[in-house]
Amino acid sequence: MNRWLLLFQWIATAYVGAVSLCLSILIGRHLGPAAFGEYGVAVALGAVLGVVLDGGFKNLLLRERTLATDAMAGSVPRLHSLAIGHALMATIVAVVLALVLLPGSRRLALATVVCFCGVVLSQFVSAALRGEGRFAADAFWQIGARTLSAATIAFAIVAGASDPAVILAAWGSGLALAILVLPHGEARRPSAEWHPCIYRTAAFLIWVDLATVVYFRADMPLLKILGAAPIEIGQYAAAYRFVDALTLLSTPASYFVFRTLRLEFRDRVRFRARLVRALAVAAVAGGFASATLHGFARPLVQLAFGSSYGEAAPFLAVLAWSVIFIVPNLVLTQAAIALNHERAYAAIATVVAIVNVALNVGLIPIYGAAGAAGATVATEAALFLLFGIGVYRWCKQPVVAAHDRSTIP
Repeated sequence: MNRWLLLFQWIATAYVGAVSLCLSILIGRHLGPAAFGEYGVAVALGAVLGVVLDGGFKNLLLRERTLATDAMAGSVPRLHSLAIGHALMATIVAVVLALVLLPGSRRLALATVVCFCGVVLSQFVSAALRGEGRFAADAFWQIGARTLSAATIAFAIVAGASDPAVILAAWGSGLALAILVLPHGEARRPSAEWHPCIYRTAAFLIWVDLATVVYFRADMPLLKILGAAPIEIGQYAAAYRFVDALTLLSTPASYFVFRTLRLEFRDRVRFRARLVRALAVAAVAGGFASATLHGFARPLVQLAFGSSYGEAAPFLAVLAWSVIFIVPNLVLTQAAIALNHERAYAAIATVVAIVNVALNVGLIPIYGAAGAAGATVATEAALFLLFGIGVYRWCKQPVVAAHDRSTIP
């Protein structure tokens, strides 16, 4: 794999991560802890909605454009347009449901739908480019889309917006504008064709994404549901932004790992060798990042968000230890997808999601946001254990050369 392409990806991700973190800091300082907590809850719930809007197409675009399975080969040229069509139809349904079911929170609900429609559509572009190995083009796309969406958010804040709904709407609008005006060489028109084989394959990917979002994002909605103070939720949201930033910085390497492993699908000896090497690097990077976040939690929080977020430091000190598992987990989950084990992936993610919710429900009433932080660490550790065992076993299985495992009973 060309190291220059990896460098392009890291530059783009570092830029996107830096801009995103700066925007979070700007939004947090502008809104204050209580309103920032409301914003954080909306983003967490929007991530769940994003799974429905995505419909599994992001992972399908990445996987099938890298190496098409027999069952999907004929649909690959139209896959991006089908993805856009699915996202737009799901968005219309979400808008109607928000208007009917959430009369008291319509502004925030509609803004969240608009925001995550833009997020999903932009992710389709990146997945398609990465699937074809066009990592440099994807890097330029990421930089351009993040710049334009950041500009719309900054404009809203400078204009005096103090409502999380306005900020979310500005974010989604900026991404939609980027898709329309920035060059990326990908589909812009939707298609409403119905392909049952695509949705059969995507069903497991949707399940996986939903379970992943639940165990990764359930903490803030559960803090709100279980009666945590809005200010405490805002403090926790500020601490979690650092974990999000490190996860984002690790993502480019995981995409390269996926492509490398997928192309070695039929040679399990080389597959295992590359996987072990990637896991070793991930373990070292995750351990270093965890120790750094834990040791410098208080100065990092106060430098970034200001003295009003001082209570976030203890939460970050606990959350830091989740990173030591998050980085290797990115590698293990990409290996599972590369091996076509969506069903097992979905089962593991579901078990981990249930564990996460149970831990949050048990710990939050006693320890508040500190309990949510502890639940996050325990969840990532459980995910690492289960995926480690699973991938070890799958690598020893014989190759199914002509079929997609997701279609095999």
